[in-house]
Amino acid sequence: MKITKPLLILLIATPLLGKDAFAQNPSDFWQEDIWTRVDRGFLYYGPVNQRPEHDQKTPLESLTTLESLQAEVTERLHRAVMSPTYETLADYLEANTFLLEKSERFATAWQQTLWTHPEYDHTVKNPGANFAQVLLKESKVQEKQKALDRIAQDWALVFVVQAGCDFCDAMAGIAAYLKQQTPIEMLTVFVGESLPDLWPQAKPDNGVVRKLLSLSGVNGPLYATPSVFMVHRTGQKAKLLATGALSAEALADRIVTLATNKDSE
Repeated sequence: MKITKPLLILLIATPLLGKDAFAQNPSDFWQEDIWTRVDRGFLYYGPVNQRPEHDQKTPLESLTTLESLQAEVTERLHRAVMSPTYETLADYLEANTFLLEKSERFATAWQQTLWTHPEYDHTVKNPGANFAQVLLKESKVQEKQKALDRIAQDWALVFVVQAGCDFCDAMAGIAAYLKQQTPIEMLTVFVGESLPDLWPQAKPDNGVVRKLLSLSGVNGPLYATPSVFMVHRTGQKAKLLATGALSAEALADRIVTLATNKDSE
């Protein structure tokens, strides 16, 4: 018997379909229009609006932890990015809005609670209002000036400069300004050639720089000029205050910090 191609397909498919496969289908199963039978397995995908089981979204109101809510928002975001349909985007927007609303309620409650616990409010001592910032700045300037007056009783400054150094030339005006604004004594030491114009009172280095480096705990030669050292009136303590060009305000801040910081002793 000659086996035709349709018959061969039928013989191969029969074990897969089972003994009841033909009994469950009418005789015209292979001739009927497949689009009129929703119970056929061939090219049948179910109702259009039905979600796959793995794609079911969790009701947001049922989530009881922040971790689970964040996970749901993230999952919906990934789904929307990978398949940006109207449905996936709407799902993500719903979850994101739900999270934002919870964040807004938290922020409101946090602010109102902070009002009743000023001990935890940083803005009590550091208010953001412009007039308050002006008052704080004036107060800090006065406190810094008082601190510099006290520091001047025990500490002096030594500027180390050299010829041909542009930053050294620029720092001459800073040193003059500090000398006018603070009672701290200052000494200038030059290495190499003298600088009579900008630093007329400068003294040649006769081993002072090496001693300053040793007292400051600096291993090695002077890194660069200008360098500024704080020296205790006993001559037994020194601290490297700055290297390079700094403003007068920055130098004053460092003076106060190093002189009052016991950890740097």
